[in-house]
Amino acid sequence: MKLQFSNQKNRPRRLQGVFVPILVFLLIFGLFYYGVSSLGDAASQQELSGAEQSIRRSAVHCYATEGFYPADLAYLEQHYGLVLNHEKYIILYEAMGDNVMPFIRVLPQKAAGQGG
Repeated sequence: MKLQFSNQKNRPRRLQGVFVPILVFLLIFGLFYYGVSSLGDAASQQELSGAEQSIRRSAVHCYATEGFYPADLAYLEQHYGLVLNHEKYIILYEAMGDNVMPFIRVLPQKAAGQGG
């Protein structure tokens, strides 16, 4: 009978010995997941910025070469080899005149359905 009492006393310690490593594992996993997702967000933002810079460089190159900013993106794609993923991005390009830098903005395609 003493053996039973000693087993009941050790039971909470055994449970504590199991739960603490599980909680530590879950905490480490959560921090790892947060880190990976924030890296993905940063990479996506960098990709958008790179696409916008590419459009801007092509427009400036056109202005330097031909003396005018193009009226639309199609001109840059045809004559300057600009390659854009129109399925992945929403590209705003508004020409304001031959000698005024156009308004250029690149947004992720998923933001269109979210209203922002």
